[in-house]
Amino acid sequence: YSFSSAYGGCFYTTGTLRVLTWLPLCLLLLELAGEATRKKKIVPIASFLAVFISFMWTAGFPQAALYASFYLALYALLMPASARGRAVGVLIGAGAAGMLLAAPQLVATFELAGVSTRTGQGPDFALWGSLFPPAYAAILFPSLNPVFSVSFYIGILPVFLVAAVLTSGKHRREKVFLGLALLFGLLAMGKYNFFYAFLVEKFSLTALRNPSKFLFFCTASLALLAGFGWDRCFKEKGEREVSPHRQRAWVFLFGAAVFFPLAASLVFTWGHPFWAAAGRQIAQNAFSGKADPLKEVQFYYDKADLLLKLLGEAFSYRHPRNIATFVFAGFSLGALVFAVRNSRTRFLKEAILSLVILDLYLFGTSALGPGAGAGFIGNAGPMPVADGSLIRRVQELQAENGGVLAEYVSGVNPLEPSSNMFSGIRHAGAYSPLLIQRYYELIKDLGLADCSLGKRTLSEETWTKQRKILDAAGITLILSDRKLGLPNLELTDRVSRYFIYKNIAALPELYAVYSWKEIPGKKERLDYLKSGIFDPAREAVVEEALPAGPETPSGFLPIPARRTDRTIDGEVRLDHDAVVVFINTFYPRWKVRVDGVPGKVIPVNHALCGVFVPEGEHKIQFYYDDTLHRMMGKISLGGWVALLLLNLFLLEKRKPWHAF
Repeated sequence: YSFSSAYGGCFYTTGTLRVLTWLPLCLLLLELAGEATRKKKIVPIASFLAVFISFMWTAGFPQAALYASFYLALYALLMPASARGRAVGVLIGAGAAGMLLAAPQLVATFELAGVSTRTGQGPDFALWGSLFPPAYAAILFPSLNPVFSVSFYIGILPVFLVAAVLTSGKHRREKVFLGLALLFGLLAMGKYNFFYAFLVEKFSLTALRNPSKFLFFCTASLALLAGFGWDRCFKEKGEREVSPHRQRAWVFLFGAAVFFPLAASLVFTWGHPFWAAAGRQIAQNAFSGKADPLKEVQFYYDKADLLLKLLGEAFSYRHPRNIATFVFAGFSLGALVFAVRNSRTRFLKEAILSLVILDLYLFGTSALGPGAGAGFIGNAGPMPVADGSLIRRVQELQAENGGVLAEYVSGVNPLEPSSNMFSGIRHAGAYSPLLIQRYYELIKDLGLADCSLGKRTLSEETWTKQRKILDAAGITLILSDRKLGLPNLELTDRVSRYFIYKNIAALPELYAVYSWKEIPGKKERLDYLKSGIFDPAREAVVEEALPAGPETPSGFLPIPARRTDRTIDGEVRLDHDAVVVFINTFYPRWKVRVDGVPGKVIPVNHALCGVFVPEGEHKIQFYYDDTLHRMMGKISLGGWVALLLLNLFLLEKRKPWHAF
């Protein structure tokens, strides 16, 4: 599981758990580093720590890895003074080495992030996914996790074990993990935490979005505290710590588990008109507060109404998860009281562990009824699989016509963008918080792209006005669930309930135009491109001054192209100076050669690649320059080899390893 694909999808929970897998081992190694007395003993400890940190960085969620590094740094700084210096030094060295080992993926990720939708965003983007404070109740009431779309659950019995720590004198490590749980729990509040929101706005920390991700580290800290509570409850009888407040806390938790839904249900039912009005007002404020809302206000009203409906169901005593909560709370209270008052037995410990495993299974899956489990953020069920005949037909048409596919479909797309990984269909749509900014800005009004803030609502009026964007982006096929009246579309086929149109005005992948318009300002440039005046078949829009073109521009000149995964080659005879356009998203790694001489790739039509070429006969090659990636791969490989040789050398000497 931990070594599975780093590109396992957009589901945050999966990537975050891959990072958290290594956190306990990293904490253990920090403790060993703090206790180490000889320098030679520190080397293998630092080596393992570097390897585990590199695994975090390559787990598929660098943001979670950054949070984990912050967590480890705080832990090292909170160690005793006698161990703090060594632990901090080892962490700094191992952290740098771990990033070096993960360099190929990190460098590529950071390069992409620099030109993605993460840059230049406002506070709304960074604070999306803030934890609504009432969601903290989900730690004891797992039925609330799907309602608030959070993953805040460690099991009911572990909550009782955490209470055992809170109601007793706390050791250093317990205080540390309690402090970390509180800190990361507060950070998860995002916009509901004044200090966090202030920092985001003051220092433009907009690249780190979805503050609720901090909640995973709060949960990890609470799980560790539950482990300390386990130790307190299962020491030998004569060594057990007796706290007069512990059992009262357990009784209070049991009472809360039983009576909270009743109290919440009464408040919710009696005040429903008030909550409904408040929900509508919050929805209105959310819509009004967006500079460029992607959805109509009704979308926000519907979300508020759905939340109230789900809350009403979550507070019901008939809810299977609430019934299970009462049962598990009762078993937890009885088992722990019995464990404290009686001699420790292996059977009792195994029975309690089995109870926790059953708890996590039932609440972590849909075993207690339809809907997502407590620890899941994503789709509540499997995504619908497209009809095989539809996939095959689109593949055939794309092989004939080239270009890319766009979908005009309400609801879930039958060929959602990620399907190109499985079917090889080139898709104009995309879903990712790391979408290339230029491409997203060009096509977002068409409702094709989602940078994880939602897609623009489909509008045939917008598609008609921005019809030329489809041509400029090389969209040759359009899949629709209705008949479209756009010009230059030919109905090619119908598969099931879907219509497949061919865009006969789509431009080829490589072509030249003899006319161009310089528009340096982004807003003015995008306004012109989307105005309906722009015609990509007759002109290109550039951002820097180029030599003047002919006074009487003609149409575009298609260039026959030979394409591989990393290159596209073409030969052309130009009657005048021209801009050669490559319909591929502008990205720093794409370079160009004209007659074998490196040229300058310029952004064309805001989001595409282009190059200025003088008149005459020319050979043109656009290519993906992976020199940096290859260099990072060699550096990383060198780091792995050096780390291995160093530890083999120490193993040969054996003395440090005996001590370790």
